[in-house]
Amino acid sequence: SNGWLWLHYIHTLVIQSALLRQDTLIIMRLKVTVKYGKIVQEMAIPVGDGTQTIKWLALATSQRFSSQSPHGFLRCREERTTIVGGKNVQILPSNVYSKSRSFYHPENTLVECLEDGDIINVDLVDRMLVDESTG
Repeated sequence: SNGWLWLHYIHTLVIQSALLRQDTLIIMRLKVTVKYGKIVQEMAIPVGDGTQTIKWLALATSQRFSSQSPHGFLRCREERTTIVGGKNVQILPSNVYSKSRSFYHPENTLVECLEDGDIINVDLVDRMLVDESTG
C-alpha cells in the first residue's frame, strides 16, 4: 500500500542520514549534583546531542530524583510524588548552576553552554515561594 511505501522511504532516509553523520554524532552525558534540602545526590544524565534546554535538564533531573525510592526506582504503578514530613509534595527545580556560572537561562540549549562530562548543580524544592517580584 501507499502508506507502507512512504514509511519505508522515510525509514531508509533516516538510516542513510544517520550513517552519513555517524562520525560526527555527539552523545553528551552530564554529571548532575542534586540538592534537595539536606540531601545531596550525584547522578549521570545522558542528554543525547544536547539540543534540549536547561529547563528540560532541570525538569528531567527533578523527575528522576522524585522517581527514586529509598530502595531504588519506583515501579510503574507507584505514585511519582515524594512523601516529605507525611505529606505528598511535587519536587520542582529552583536553580541550575555550576562552579563557573551562577545561572543558566532556562531557554539556552545544553550544547550552547555545556560540554560532555560537565558537572552541573540542580537545586530542588518542594514548593516555590511567590513574592511581588516573581508574580
